[in-house]
Amino acid sequence: MKNDVKVSWLKNDTVYVATIPQAPLPEGTVLVHNNVIPRRRLGANGFRAWTQKFDGRLEICTCKWAGVDLHGLDHYRLGGNRKTLGMPGA
Repeated sequence: MKNDVKVSWLKNDTVYVATIPQAPLPEGTVLVHNNVIPRRRLGANGFRAWTQKFDGRLEICTCKWAGVDLHGLDHYRLGGNRKTLGMPGA
């Protein structure tokens, strides 16, 4: 099982970020965050972000990312139930 996860991450070129990347990202690569309520500081309360190749599991996110300047980048989140996540638009 562990190896399957590693292979999946290698295929979509996942790179965790410590700061918001400058636009533009390489073609086909998008900024994504997990389903934790967004925080201004990455890592706070489990909030994580990364870049990866776009795939069908992602949804465009309209959360406003706690008011952080995303340098004009659209961002995505993993598909999930917004109501149970306590995210805007629930």
